[in-house]
Amino acid sequence: MHYIVLLLFLIMSAGCVTTGSTIGTIPEVEIVTQPVSNSPEPPDWILGRGHKQFTHAQYLVGIGFSDRNTVSASESARAELAKNIRFKIASVMKDYNSNDGSFVETFIKTETDALLEGVQIKDGWFDSQKKVFYSFAVVKRKDVLATIQDQIDTVMASSQMTMKQADSFYNDNEILKSLVYYYNGYNENSKLLPLLRTYNTVNLFPEVPVISADVPSAIDFKKKVQTIIGNIEVEKITDNASIRNKDVSFVVKITYDGKPLSKLPIKFHGNSYNFVSRVLSNDNGICEVKTNSAILLDKDNFAIVKAEIDLFALSRRFNHRLKKDLFGRLETLDVTFKK
Repeated sequence: MHYIVLLLFLIMSAGCVTTGSTIGTIPEVEIVTQPVSNSPEPPDWILGRGHKQFTHAQYLVGIGFSDRNTVSASESARAELAKNIRFKIASVMKDYNSNDGSFVETFIKTETDALLEGVQIKDGWFDSQKKVFYSFAVVKRKDVLATIQDQIDTVMASSQMTMKQADSFYNDNEILKSLVYYYNGYNENSKLLPLLRTYNTVNLFPEVPVISADVPSAIDFKKKVQTIIGNIEVEKITDNASIRNKDVSFVVKITYDGKPLSKLPIKFHGNSYNFVSRVLSNDNGICEVKTNSAILLDKDNFAIVKAEIDLFALSRRFNHRLKKDLFGRLETLDVTFKK
């Protein structure tokens, strides 16, 4: 009998759950519900007087409403908060020196999505007369600022690394590869100024993030790109007389700063749609294509062949769309063969 009582005691003791954290136990989850006040009088935050617990100095807020339910009202509040943040970012981008509208639009959307990660619904009210639900969404300013600071730090570190890699390729005479890195750096670093301005609009104090003197700017990257583009040349080697022969050869030479430039895509095409040829310049900067004069000459025994930089093929090496104000000069670099 004593053994039975002891066994029952051990079983009951094993079934008890302690309050300490132990392996195999399921932690309690705090259930948070949106408070909805049914007071006939609207709260101050509905009337535009702010919220006592969530002051303007510490929070960005959004107020939403719906005649359906609290869930829809909460979605409306989040959307309103997103709209407020998007407006702040757009206001600092409106005078941003960029002719690429897609960059501005993408930047605003990306930043808004990132800054909304900490949004919470903290209050609500039901208008019993109009049958409308209201929700109050907040996000801490310090959390938004921390997110922006992380992004600024990332851009700065990336800019330093990209410039270092690009310079290394340039010094090794891999000109086109360095061009890709310089241009990528220019586009990525272009986010830095808007990020700093966004930080200032969210921050109520004059402090701004410190930018190290050794962090390259977008202008530094841009100058590198302009230097390379401005010193590329296309030179015709063969003369027009070669078109008269049955077997035709067209040769051009590509140089950068007077030195052979390799791996630049060149497109040869004529007035006849039967002739289009794409090649890369070799280590001596030479591009050569061969064909038959019968393919080139029209019914009047006339032919024109143009050699130009293949911008479509070149653009596929980049992560960003090529801007005309930087790469437009390459469109003018062509040579023509006539008969």
